Amino acid sequence: MIQTEEPKKPSVREPDPKRFEASKLVLFTDSFMNHFIKVGGIAVVVAVIGIFVFILSQVLPMFQSARVDLESPTGSGAALPEGDYVAIASDEWGERPFALRSDGRLFLSDLTDGGRVIESEVEFLEGDTISTVSAQAGSGVIAVGTQGGKVHLLDYAYKASFSGGKRTVKEEIAKGYTGTFKGPVRTVAFGQSGAARLVAALVEAEGGERLIVNLVERKRSLVGSGNWKETAAIDLSASLRPGVVVDSLHVTDRADSLLVVEVTAGEDGLPQPKVKVVQRLAGTGPKVGEDITVTNLPSAVVPGKGFQRAGQYLLPLTGGDLGLYRVAGLPRSPGYEETNPKLPSIYPWTADVQAQLKSLKYEW
Repeated sequence: MIQTEEPKKPSVREPDPKRFEASKLVLFTDSFMNHFIKVGGIAVVVAVIGIFVFILSQVLPMFQSARVDLESPTGSGAALPEGDYVAIASDEWGERPFALRSDGRLFLSDLTDGGRVIESEVEFLEGDTISTVSAQAGSGVIAVGTQGGKVHLLDYAYKASFSGGKRTVKEEIAKGYTGTFKGPVRTVAFGQSGAARLVAALVEAEGGERLIVNLVERKRSLVGSGNWKETAAIDLSASLRPGVVVDSLHVTDRADSLLVVEVTAGEDGLPQPKVKVVQRLAGTGPKVGEDITVTNLPSAVVPGKGFQRAGQYLLPLTGGDLGLYRVAGLPRSPGYEETNPKLPSIYPWTADVQAQLKSLKYEW
C-alpha cells in the first residue's frame, strides 16, 4: 500500500487591523495644515478688504470740507487790559503772543507762565494816535500810520533757546523806521527785500489825497547792521484816479533794483542771461556799464507777446549775491499766488514805457 503525504497548507498571516491607521503625527500635521490653510485664506481676504478700507479712508477726505482741530491747546492767558487792539503777532510755537493797542502800548502774554500779561517798554507814538495798521504774516514787521502824519515800522522777532531739554522763547520788538508824510495817514503798506524797504502811505491833504512812497535802506558795517534811513521819496498822487476810492495799498516785496539793460538773443532766439546795465532807475543794484547775469532771463517774456528781439529792456531785479540776479515776480495778491512765475515779465524800453515811468515821477 502506497502512502502519500498530504500537501502542507500555506501559512496564512493574520491581517493587522492597525495597518490602515495613520500615525498621530500624521493626523496632527494634517489637522494643523487644514486649519492653517483656512486661517490663511481668511487672513488674505481680510488683508485685501483692509487695503480697500485704507485707500477709501485716504481718498474720502478729499471730498469733504477742511477742518482744523485743536489737539493740544497751549492755554489762554489772562485778560488783556481794556482797550481797542489793532494788531497781533505770535511766535511759531504760540507761547508768547503780543497785541498792539490803539494808544501804541504793546502787551505780551506769556502762556508758559499761566498767561501772565507783560507790557513792553517799546514806545513810539509820542502822544500821536494810530489811524491805520498793516501787517504781513511772517514779515516780522508791523506798519503803523498815525493821525499826525507819521508811519512807524515796528520790527519784531522771536528767538528760542534750549536748556535741559526745555525751550525758552524770547521776543525782540524795536522801532525800525519813522517817516513823516505831512498829513493824516489813511492807509499804509510796505514791502521789503533784503536791506531795502518801500513804505507807501495814502495821506489826507488839502485838495485831495496824496500817495507817497518812501524808499528806506539800511547799510551794514563792521560794527553792526546799521539804521534804516530814508533815501528816496516818490509822489505817486498823479496815478490816483478821480472819484475812485482807494481802500488798500499793495507794495511788492520782490525787486531790489529797476534797471534798463541791453539784452542779446542766442541762436535759439531766447534772451541770454548775461546783460549790460544801461541805466539804473531805482535801487542799489549794479552800476551803469556793468555786466551782470540774470539767471531766469532766458525764460522771461514780454507780457502777451513773448520775446521777439534783442534790445534794451526794463527789468525789475532781485538778488545780487555773487553777481547773480533774477527777474522779480509779482507780489502775492488774491487770486494770484505765484510770486515766482515760470515766465517772468520784462518790458521793452519804448517811448510808451518811458512815459508811464515819468508819470510815476521816475527820472533818468
